[in-house]
Amino acid sequence: MEEIKIVLHNAERADIPVTFLKVWGEIDLRTAPKLKEKVSECSLAHKIRVVLDFRNVSYFDSAAIKVMIYALSLLRLEEGGVFLIISDKNHYRVLYITGISKLIPVYWATNEKARELKGAKDVIISWFGQEERQKILEVVNNYILTHN
Repeated sequence: MEEIKIVLHNAERADIPVTFLKVWGEIDLRTAPKLKEKVSECSLAHKIRVVLDFRNVSYFDSAAIKVMIYALSLLRLEEGGVFLIISDKNHYRVLYITGISKLIPVYWATNEKARELKGAKDVIISWFGQEERQKILEVVNNYILTHN
């Protein structure tokens, strides 16, 4: 079994604070508590816009989905949100089949740019409004360019 590694990055843009949790490895019943702990630490530090970067996640199961739902409920209590960055079509398939992609905004990432997947735009606008949605997308794209 592969260990999980998580590195925290804070966005540099002051008017829209976003925290990125870049994750490597497999997220399963054994490793998911570590991700949940990092999400909790973000919430306690009032980092309420958290992006889970799963581009280097080789596998995740229902334990990871539970953490995503936990993050969503925790951060929405503080009027924040959780977002996902993925680059694996199988990951998107799982998110789509389980309905998570309708609850949590998902960005599809290449090495240069992110694009919002179906439904992400509407969810973000309902949480924060159109102007903040654009700012978050800019922050995500800047992160992708600087953190491959």
